[in-house]
Amino acid sequence: MRIRKSKDIVEKLLTEQPHLRDDDNKLLASVWYIQIKQMEGQPMQMSGSDVLSLIAHKKLANAESVRRSRAKLQEINPELRGEIYASRHKHQKDVKDELKQY
Repeated sequence: MRIRKSKDIVEKLLTEQPHLRDDDNKLLASVWYIQIKQMEGQPMQMSGSDVLSLIAHKKLANAESVRRSRAKLQEINPELRGEIYASRHKHQKDVKDELKQY
């Protein structure tokens, strides 16, 4: 799955479903659901091992790519940020200082 294609899906989901802006697991599940629906010849009722096989064969978007796409889109487009975004970034300096002391 190309990063650009998954980025388009992520942007559409963040725009249309604000509850996904703060939860990468729900966002990823939604991306994969859309991608599976778009596949020809794939039954909508799939087992867990069928989904794992699609992931293993790189037929579905990489979880890290979805997370990075979400983060970049929220950095560029403040209207796509969730409610947790501001509080998470408030603690950024503290986390950086803590990591420096590690």
